[in-house]
Amino acid sequence: MDKQLDLMIRYLENNKEQYKEAVRKQYRFWTEETEDAPPLLLQRKDMPDLGFAPNSYDFEEIQYDDRKMLYAGLRGALTAAGDSVPSIRANKGCGIYANLLGVKSDYFPDKMPWVKQHLTKEQISAMEPDSVSFNDQFKKGLETMAYMAERLKGTGCLVYPLDLQGAVDTAHLVYGDDYFYDLYDDPPFIHHLMNITVQALIKGCKAVLDLLDETGNTSLDHLSFIPHYNNLIIPKSKGGLKFSEDTTTLLNPDQIDEFAIPYLEQVSNAFNGGYVHYCGKNNHLYEQIMNIPSVCGINFGNPEKHNMEEVLNRCAQTGKVYYGDLSHVGIGKDLFDYFYKCLKASYNGRSFKFLPVYSCYSHEIPDVIKTWKDAAKAVIEG
Repeated sequence: MDKQLDLMIRYLENNKEQYKEAVRKQYRFWTEETEDAPPLLLQRKDMPDLGFAPNSYDFEEIQYDDRKMLYAGLRGALTAAGDSVPSIRANKGCGIYANLLGVKSDYFPDKMPWVKQHLTKEQISAMEPDSVSFNDQFKKGLETMAYMAERLKGTGCLVYPLDLQGAVDTAHLVYGDDYFYDLYDDPPFIHHLMNITVQALIKGCKAVLDLLDETGNTSLDHLSFIPHYNNLIIPKSKGGLKFSEDTTTLLNPDQIDEFAIPYLEQVSNAFNGGYVHYCGKNNHLYEQIMNIPSVCGINFGNPEKHNMEEVLNRCAQTGKVYYGDLSHVGIGKDLFDYFYKCLKASYNGRSFKFLPVYSCYSHEIPDVIKTWKDAAKAVIEG
C-alpha cells in the first residue's frame, strides 16, 4: 500500500500547477472578476494510468487506519479534471459534529458511519452550551485531517472540512425521531436542543478551520478559500462552508421559520456564510434559503424534483450560485443544448451563476471543454 500511495501522491505533484490554476479560476468566478465561461468541474469516470489498479477498502476498516483513509480518498481525488480542485477529507460520517454532544457514530463495512444510539430528553435537558467537548471520535477526525494534510503538502490536493450538517440535521442525529414529536409537544425543549447544537457546530467548525488554516489548505498566493468535495473551492469572503438541511425538508413552513432558519443563520453568520445542500424538495425551505444574505449558493441532492431552469434563473437574479451536476435532469437534447440552456438560464448579463459538475471519460475531456466554451460564448454573444 505504501508504494501505491507514493505513486498516487507523485501523480498529484506532477499536476499541481493545473490544480493551482483551477483554484485561481474558481476564485475569479466567485468574485466576478471574469466574464468568460465559468469553471467546468470535471470528474473522470476512469482512473489515470498509474501503472496499477488502486485497491478499495470498506467503510469500516478505513476508520482505524489513517493510511487506508488517505488511500481511499486519493482514489477519488485522482479523478479530478478540468477546473476541479482535488481534495479529500477525513471520512468520519455526518454524525461527527453530533459526537461533540455525546452520541457515538457506529462503523459498518458496507455503509458510512451512522448514529444509532441517541441521547434521552433528560440528558439533553441537563446540558448547557459549555457541555460541548471534543470527544475521542471528533479528536480522531482532527488527527486524521492533520495526517492527510502532512502527506499531501505540496501536491495541490487539499483537505476539506469534516461533514458539516446543519443545525436541524445535527439535532435530529443527537435526539433521534423523538425530535419530530417534541416539535409539537415541547417547543421550548427543541429550542434548547437547537441552541446547544449551534454551539457544538460553531466550536467544531472553528477547530476544523483553524487546522486547515495551519496546514495551508485554505490559501494560495493571496487567496483565502475553503475546498469541498474533490472539485470546489469557495472564497472565505463568502463564508465557504457547506450546510446540509436534509431533515429540514420534512418540516412544515412554520417549523422551518421557527426551528430551522434562525439557527442556520446563526451558524452561517458565525463564519460569514456558505452554501446550502439538501435532498428532497420543500418549496418553503427553498424560498427562505434564497432570501438569506449569507447564503452564497445552493445544491440539490434531487435536482430532478425541481424546475432547474427556473432555479438557475433565480440564482442569476439573486446572485447566488447553483453548484452541482444537472446532466441527468433532462435539460437539453444533447451536450451543447444542455450546457447552453443551463448557462443561458443562469446568466444575468454580467456573469454566470452556475458551477457545474460533469462526469466523462478521459478521452472525452477535450471535446467536453470545447462544447462548454462554445455554449458560453453563444450565450454571451446573444
